[in-house]
Amino acid sequence: MRAIERFLACVALGAAAGCAGDGSAGGGNGASSPEVAAYRDTVSTYLDRYQQEYQRLAYEANLADWESNTGIVEGDSTNAIRTRRAKEALAAFVGSVENIERIRSFLARTDDLTALQVRQLEMMLYFAAGQPQTIPEVGARRIARVTAQVEKLYGHAFPLP
Repeated sequence: MRAIERFLACVALGAAAGCAGDGSAGGGNGASSPEVAAYRDTVSTYLDRYQQEYQRLAYEANLADWESNTGIVEGDSTNAIRTRRAKEALAAFVGSVENIERIRSFLARTDDLTALQVRQLEMMLYFAAGQPQTIPEVGARRIARVTAQVEKLYGHAFPLP
């Protein structure tokens, strides 16, 4: 299962589980002050914006991946370049220092978040760890190597005897 599929599955499971509870993260009494409600709204707005951008970039990366896997022409590197650029854009967003810091700051106040928000933020931090922009050259090198491997795999002509 690809990372995006795992992420979307976790979000769906989290949404289903979040609907069943009272919305409090730590199993507290469910009471919510206006300050906590405002904080939850702030986090919710961030999560919504993150989700929109993540879906846009993931769609582009998956589309480019599909083109690379199905439209390989010997000597033509345009699909590989497009795939690499789309995956690098996704990695730059998911692993951005700004996003990592923001997610960590939200997770520092888990008692003020809903269980669903905590799960979403933890999953986002998990994915950011796989492509941190604190060392972008490592992520870019990994993406380039995977793209080249896919091109070799699907571009190989398997002869029949």
